[in-house]
Amino acid sequence: MEGSQIDISPNIITYIKESYDLEIPKYIPEPIGYSIVILPLVGRKKTRGGIIIPDTSEEAIRDHAISALVLKIGPDAFLDSHKFPNGPHFKVGDFIQVEKYRGMMFQVLMIKENGEKDHVGLRLIDDDQAKALLPTLDHVKALQFGW
Repeated sequence: MEGSQIDISPNIITYIKESYDLEIPKYIPEPIGYSIVILPLVGRKKTRGGIIIPDTSEEAIRDHAISALVLKIGPDAFLDSHKFPNGPHFKVGDFIQVEKYRGMMFQVLMIKENGEKDHVGLRLIDDDQAKALLPTLDHVKALQFGW
């Protein structure tokens, strides 16, 4: 099944591109059941000053949790009133925190504006696997660790 585009604030798109050197793919698979597609925000491989960050340093920083942007929510997510008595915990376009190794990772091929091919790493999590909501872009920036 071909994915469809989503509506994300231009401010968020700009922030993700400038801060993490990531782009949101044009086509995102449709999650089924209670699955949720997220874009993990991983630090830059290079600082703005040009210093290359070794993978081991990046791993140490993201030791326990990662921030992620919610891209799509499956049709059965948050329907269990026992688990979610107050309704959904987050929506598409929100930033959340998830445990480092939760979910299934996969890559989506994308073609950048300059025609260059690249892969973007996405992750599928269950509706109950988010541990925190980051309600504003300032909360996300506070967890960015200076990159």
